Amino acid sequence: MDYNIFSVVTKDIVFINKKSNIAIATLWTKKESIIQKLKNKNKVNVAGTLYSTYGINYLLHTLASNPQIDTIILFGADLSGVGDVLKSLFKNKAL
Repeated sequence: MDYNIFSVVTKDIVFINKKSNIAIATLWTKKESIIQKLKNKNKVNVAGTLYSTYGINYLLHTLASNPQIDTIILFGADLSGVGDVLKSLFKNKAL
């Protein structure tokens, strides 16, 4: 059996427009409530929750699989501090 661990969390992300360069990480806020409020959903490639630092692995996998994404918007309640970790990762160029 060909098993891909990244397929397990697809329930936590929604692809909207695969040609877009924008991803939204809603942190602990329900992605559906954020997507619903967007005026132009077509400008977004993917939106998903990001609960923990472990989830950053999945976010990076999504980015690697979608090289057109060059912008990540962090929005929502950050109950675990993962938003700060992600910002630090990119700000300090620790990739």
